[in-house]
Amino acid sequence: MTAFETSWRRMANTCSDQSGRIPEREAAQNPTGEELAGSAVFLTGMKDLEGLDAAAVETRVIGWWEAGAGDNCRIVAEKLASLPEPFMTVAFHNRTRAFAAGLATVRSAFDRYGRNELTYSEAMFQIGVHFSREGHEGRSWIDSMNDIAALMRWQPTYERACDYVRGAVLTGDADADRLRSSLIGLMKQPHRFLESAERDRFERTFMEFKQRYANAYSRAHEETVGEVPGSTAGLSGIDRVALQNLQLLSQIAGTDRTQLTQVRLILAWRRARRCPLPARAILEQKPRCCCNFVPAAVFSVQASATELNRTVREGIEHLRAELRARRRTIIANLEAEGADENDARQVAALLSRGPVIPLRQRTIEILNAVLKKYPGRP
Repeated sequence: MTAFETSWRRMANTCSDQSGRIPEREAAQNPTGEELAGSAVFLTGMKDLEGLDAAAVETRVIGWWEAGAGDNCRIVAEKLASLPEPFMTVAFHNRTRAFAAGLATVRSAFDRYGRNELTYSEAMFQIGVHFSREGHEGRSWIDSMNDIAALMRWQPTYERACDYVRGAVLTGDADADRLRSSLIGLMKQPHRFLESAERDRFERTFMEFKQRYANAYSRAHEETVGEVPGSTAGLSGIDRVALQNLQLLSQIAGTDRTQLTQVRLILAWRRARRCPLPARAILEQKPRCCCNFVPAAVFSVQASATELNRTVREGIEHLRAELRARRRTIIANLEAEGADENDARQVAALLSRGPVIPLRQRTIEILNAVLKKYPGRP
């Protein structure tokens, strides 16, 4: 405990009645120079006041208050009294309650001094007794106020970040979604942001999240509803050769058209939601494109280009398996249906387990003719 703290506690113990009330004028009749200087140093953070006489200390302290400290205290008090929703937590209130009480005491003492209701000695005595009762962590009061003021200046930045995080949606990108969860956890503990290191940590995490989120969201947007110059509506990123092969194979009599139906529904979904807006640029300011695209909706209908291409491939393989089951009948009757070398090459690729080459309508018509003529034959 410092000498100044000792003198403050002595003032608090000897100058208050049993109710805890401080009889201002009686108690402050004879405060020592050390007591007044202790209050001034703690209040202003100006350690060089310790060696000055009482008149010089008073001049410096009043000048400090009138030069801007008073206005700063007023602004901080107003902001503390009207904190936005993100800061309305019990933990934040508990961390700032003692400071708010001290702020009220300091402002009251200087206001009353300005109205000639208290002398300088009485005002500083009142401040000193308050802080001697509350205790502190060895830091000057002005340092604590500067910390609060820094938080208030950071508040708009924090609120914008909170709005962005709350408006963000799951993207399917593990890193982006993990960072989003981490930020939501930090936002539930706003009292931690009284420390500058915690504010810096939040900003770093938010910037990393925003970059990863924007990349994942814009990629999903482009693959699903984005319009690429020169592309057919809804077909951006789609393997068109494979899609055409699936459509042709589904024309064969008796084949399962389930996958083709699913693909057509997804394509209709994509066309109805196509968006020409620059999602990546929009995400610099907002967590979603103006079309309100949500990647999670894409997951539920498998509407991304990647998922749609996978569905097309699965449909083709399913139909090829049906044709392989009737391999002997097809091969034995191709020539009779007028198949040429190109037709034979396409059919051979279909019946193999290798890649499929682009199909022609004529080849499908030949296959249909064979299978209709010999239904049920393997």
